[in-house]
Amino acid sequence: MSDMTAATCAGYIKALTGYTTTADDQTLIEYILSAERQHILNDINQNKLPDGLQYDLRDIVAGRFLMARKAAIIGDDALNVVKSISEGGVSVSIGGTTAEERIDALTKALLKERDYSCFRKLRW
Repeated sequence: MSDMTAATCAGYIKALTGYTTTADDQTLIEYILSAERQHILNDINQNKLPDGLQYDLRDIVAGRFLMARKAAIIGDDALNVVKSISEGGVSVSIGGTTAEERIDALTKALLKERDYSCFRKLRW
């Protein structure tokens, strides 16, 4: 798999919420993507993000973006927050009756705690 891009993250956000990102949003997504990629690389002590972490990075970027732009996303007329997410054998149901509650639940699911220890290189 190639490195995660801002365009891929923007497409994922659209798939989750129906919100189409703007040029300003793209700049924010690129910033979050760069910062979160570096954070993971620092945690695992590697120079290149392993393929197994690309989707985790995408989820984290989407979650951080939803936190930052929640008001704009909720105000979007085309808002359609997913009610459940399934990847492989794992399924997460998004609770809440209002759009804000579903965005909050979605953000919580995307920003769940992750353990990268199996990808970590030891420093000598």
